[in-house]
Amino acid sequence: MATQVCCTRAGAAVFDDVITVFCRFGAAKLEAFSPFVISGVHFESGLSQSAAQPRAASGDSAAAIIPFSAAQGYVSPTAWALLDADERAAHWTLRKGDLMALGEVDLASESASSLLSRGGAFVITSVAEKNTKTHMAHFEVHAGHSYSKGVSI
Repeated sequence: MATQVCCTRAGAAVFDDVITVFCRFGAAKLEAFSPFVISGVHFESGLSQSAAQPRAASGDSAAAIIPFSAAQGYVSPTAWALLDADERAAHWTLRKGDLMALGEVDLASESASSLLSRGGAFVITSVAEKNTKTHMAHFEVHAGHSYSKGVSI
């Protein structure tokens, strides 16, 4: 499992959460997930992201802000689809239907469906690229608990 550490300014962490993104691959009936650990992100579960975008006050939703400076190894969803197994180990993407979880999670110890059923992961529902051309350029990721195997992306 690859790990990326970053997002510091003058020796202090800007964002200090760690998430694991599980990128889907394979045919719908045989889909699998490639985990990638990303440090230096901001993660919230069931809390409002802003006054303009209120979220449910429950654990059914999550949001993450992933600064571009934390996104080493990121490839577009189109490029991800073309990667072989060795290349997937060093890269990741963000798509509707992929999974994310707070912390460093290893799927060797449990399946994605088990992780989802116990509430340990969220299904990505939207991804927005906020390219502000500043140090705050980032991906904004929203997710929930609903998942269907083979959901189109």
